Amino acid sequence: MSRSERDGSNVLPLPHARAYQKVEYPSLRHLMDDLALEQVRGVRLDVFEEARASELSFVFYVTLTLYVTALDASGYTLYEYKENIATAASTDPVLDHDEPRLRAQRRMEEVFRDLSAAGFDVRGGRYALPRT
Repeated sequence: MSRSERDGSNVLPLPHARAYQKVEYPSLRHLMDDLALEQVRGVRLDVFEEARASELSFVFYVTLTLYVTALDASGYTLYEYKENIATAASTDPVLDHDEPRLRAQRRMEEVFRDLSAAGFDVRGGRYALPRT
């Protein structure tokens, strides 16, 4: 007699644990080719600012990075392309120059046009894997 027959409880299998994975691409073209093969149509596009302290405590390096991300249908595979647009030194951890921001905006518009022309549904933001 099994345990569930003896005490009336249901023995349920543990949920299938599936690992998340991230696939990074060296070029936008490679990403677009793989997404087309995998039939992933939705992509996210955004620029993020990251500051890191330099050797001098009052100077920060602020980098603008363009991200193009997508998730497969299962939601367990993240496809990511990232491109550093500009890095500037600043006394604040926030970029205080207009030129790098304008360059980032132009590049984001170019990538938006390329992705849209290839048939992708482009939205703002960035996909990220959950922290485990």
